[in-house]
Amino acid sequence: MKSMKIKCLILGLIPFLVVAQNNPPANYTVKNVIVGDNDHVFLNLHTNTATTKIQTGWDLALYNEVHEIGGMVNESAGVKVWRVYKDTTQFNSISLMDTMNPVSNNPSIFYYGALDTMYSGTLATSFNIGIGTFYQDNLITIPTKMYIIKREDNVYGKFFISYKSAGGRNFVIRYANIDNSNSSYISVPKVTPLARHYRYVKLSDATILNDFEPAYNEWDLVFRKYKVGTTNYPIGVLTNNAHNLIRISSVTGFPEEYLKPGVVNTEAYEAIGDPSTVTYNGTLNSSDPISRSFNQIGEKWFNTATNKPVTGRSYFLKDRNNRLWHLVFTSYDALSKSVNIAFQQKGSVTSINSSQSINNNYLVYQKEEKLVIESKETNKKSSIQLTDLMGKVVYKADLTDKLEIDITTYQSRVLFLQIEKDSRLFTTKIGVY
Repeated sequence: MKSMKIKCLILGLIPFLVVAQNNPPANYTVKNVIVGDNDHVFLNLHTNTATTKIQTGWDLALYNEVHEIGGMVNESAGVKVWRVYKDTTQFNSISLMDTMNPVSNNPSIFYYGALDTMYSGTLATSFNIGIGTFYQDNLITIPTKMYIIKREDNVYGKFFISYKSAGGRNFVIRYANIDNSNSSYISVPKVTPLARHYRYVKLSDATILNDFEPAYNEWDLVFRKYKVGTTNYPIGVLTNNAHNLIRISSVTGFPEEYLKPGVVNTEAYEAIGDPSTVTYNGTLNSSDPISRSFNQIGEKWFNTATNKPVTGRSYFLKDRNNRLWHLVFTSYDALSKSVNIAFQQKGSVTSINSSQSINNNYLVYQKEEKLVIESKETNKKSSIQLTDLMGKVVYKADLTDKLEIDITTYQSRVLFLQIEKDSRLFTTKIGVY
């Protein structure tokens, strides 16, 4: 049933391949994604579904992640911000004369907005972050940075943000129009359990909104209008790489208890060569897969000189469930603002082409996304282990008659299967791609 479904998807989308400008292998699924100027389109590779979220109606988005402090601005709707280097006691004196230091969302990293900076400082004192200074002893952020904002409705305002982690995890935005009218304090509590990465704020009426992105675990790529420096790109493509920013802090010795579960680990790298023949190089296995400097698609897929996808480039992506995907941008149409992206999951155990017998005692084979081990001796227990190249045990279980192991957890890795029984040890190499 599963293979039939995949075949139907491919058959229905084959006509797009006729106009391809960057050819993938013939059996890939091709998805047409249309991205309007104010749209963000979120793609789930596993379900082959795209969700369009129109990005109008908000100005600021603040992190809903448990330990994160900061956020982004709605550049898709024309929102702009400038950082003001004055003390917060001078808030009322801020004017348009202070629009000298523009800041913007990071053009390569989904989870790095205009209101962020890298954590710096010392564990014993404080961290300097995007909205101010974070003090660990009482888990609060004192606002030491202020901003001027041109809202979505083209009204100019100003704001600063404080944050309290203890007792509720709550942002407070101090806002006023640039002439000090419409003054308000806007409370933005984080929502638990976590459903989305951000909480969205409309400054004109202090509305707190949520639904400008799908649930955090329902998408892999976001397509959106894009700008890098002074260059406009029609579509930027970012991976779902939300994570705890503290994780990559330069501060030595930050306590491990701050590395909480629920982190979305999605990473991608650019593969150079003919997309129809290029192979995975095995690099998406770092202990901290998310990087704010590397492993992003961004604007690199697009050639502004030809208005087409860059030829000879494709991308390998590991999603939040450790599935490995190969992505090829096949064509772009400026009139319809659409891009065709071809993709396929890479999840076969390449060292086992069919069934493999180990010492005539065990049969090892793949069944869909499972590694199956069958003992030819019934009702006799064996010990099963999977180890990595460094000898670390990544899976362990007992086998009596038949054992099925979900290999999606171990994609993009070379492992050794060890079977032990009656002091005898059998080993075979398993490559999962």
